Amino acid sequence: MHGEGPQPVPRPGLAALRMAAASLLGTAVDVVEPLSGGARRDTYRVIDETGARFVVRLDRQAASLEKEIAVTLLVGDHVPVAPVVGADLAGELVGVPLTVSVYAEGEALDTALAGAGDDEAAALGEVVGRALGAVGASTFDAPGLLGPTLRPQPFDRPLPDLLVAMGDRVLGEAAARTALGDAVADGYRALLREAAPALEAVADEAALVHSDFNGKNLVLIRDPADAPIVSAVLDWEFAFSGPPLADVGNMLRRQERMPAAFVDRFVAAFAEHGGSLPAGWRSIAAALDAFALLDFLDRGTRGEHGAGYTEACSLIEEAVTRGDLAPPAPA
Repeated sequence: MHGEGPQPVPRPGLAALRMAAASLLGTAVDVVEPLSGGARRDTYRVIDETGARFVVRLDRQAASLEKEIAVTLLVGDHVPVAPVVGADLAGELVGVPLTVSVYAEGEALDTALAGAGDDEAAALGEVVGRALGAVGASTFDAPGLLGPTLRPQPFDRPLPDLLVAMGDRVLGEAAARTALGDAVADGYRALLREAAPALEAVADEAALVHSDFNGKNLVLIRDPADAPIVSAVLDWEFAFSGPPLADVGNMLRRQERMPAAFVDRFVAAFAEHGGSLPAGWRSIAAALDAFALLDFLDRGTRGEHGAGYTEACSLIEEAVTRGDLAPPAPA
C-alpha cells in the first residue's frame, strides 16, 4: 500500500540547502548534515545560529510532502508530531520540493528497548500502545490511499482480493523469484491465499494507518520521574485509511526480538485506548503487514535494494519455513 516506486532525486549541494533553510527559517544556518538518503527522499539535519535543530526533507514528489503536512495538521492535537515550520513545495529554492520541520529530540524506541528490563519494557509498551490508539482515532469516510487532500482513494478491490492479487503480481516477477527462489516465492503465495479471507473482518475499517509504525519512527523523551513519553511519531509518507491492525503488524514484525513485557503491554494499551483486537487478530495483523513486505520486495525488483528489501526477503523466507505469516512469540 506504499504506492508508486521511487525515482532518483537530484541532490543539491549543502551550500544550496543552507541558503534554502535560512530563507525558510528567517535566520542564519550554521550546519547542514545528511541524516538519510534514498532513491526518492533525502533528509538533512539543520542547526541555526541559536543552536535550534531542524530537519530538511527533500522529496521528488511534492504531493508526498503535502500529504505529510496535511496528516500532521490532522493529528497534531492528539498525536505528538514534529511540526513543519517551512516549505517550498514548488522546488524553487533547490530544484526539489522540500519541507523544514522541528527536529524531534530524544531517543528512538529501538534504542530505548535495547537492554530494557521487564518494567522498563512494559512502560515503553504502554506509551507506544497509547500512541497507536491515538493515531487510529482519526477516521475517514472509507478505506483507501491518501493524497494531499486526505480524501481516500478507494482500493481497486476488497482487501482479501487485493492481498492475493498483489502477491501473485510481485511473486510472479522474475527478479523476485530469483531473489527468493521458486519454492519460497510459491510458498509465500500459498500463505497469502490462506490468510486473505481473514481480512474480511477488517476490510471496511477506515482509520488513519501510519504504515511505518516501528522503532525507528518513534521518538521518546523522559518526564521528571524518568518515565518514557512518546515525543514524536515521524514519517507519515505512507499513511492510508484502513485497519489499525496494519500498524500493529508492523510494530510486531520482529516481535521475537522484543521483550515479552513490551509486546504484551503494547497490545493491551492499544486495545485500552481505542484499538480493536478481533478474533485471530495476530494472523490478521501479519497478513496486513504482508502488504508492506510485498511492497519492499516489489521495489527491490526495480532496483531499490535497501534495508527494507533485505529484511523483507528474510521475513518472507522465515514465514515459509515455519508455515505461518505471523511471527514467532518473543523469546
